[in-house]
Amino acid sequence: MIDNGFDILIEGLRKGDKSVFDKIFRQYYPELVRYCLCFTKDTETAEEIVQDVFVKLWIKHDELTIKSSLKSYLYRAVHNHTLNYFSYIKLQEKYRTYVGFGTERNAGDALDGGGYIAGCHYAIPRG
Repeated sequence: MIDNGFDILIEGLRKGDKSVFDKIFRQYYPELVRYCLCFTKDTETAEEIVQDVFVKLWIKHDELTIKSSLKSYLYRAVHNHTLNYFSYIKLQEKYRTYVGFGTERNAGDALDGGGYIAGCHYAIPRG
């Protein structure tokens, strides 16, 4: 059975109540970052992942369907977002290998081989 207090939070979130969202964020953010940190081993990455989860939660608050507790929903969302992050990193590594960015050259060196970085300074309009 779901706690009635959490039902009220979920309903407030669905209605777009910013104070409810703020309360949920303040209550769960620190523990979700610690949970994510177990996977990422990097505080900045863990914070970004958890922030992304909360941004998506707010954007889709009116479509929210939670069949379990709010806490388990948030933990599952962070877990899934972390898996997506690692899949993305793995895909980037495959692409770098495919394109030829090896360990002997970094991406900046490869891009600047044709003077592209220097040319960007002329292409960017100045205020």
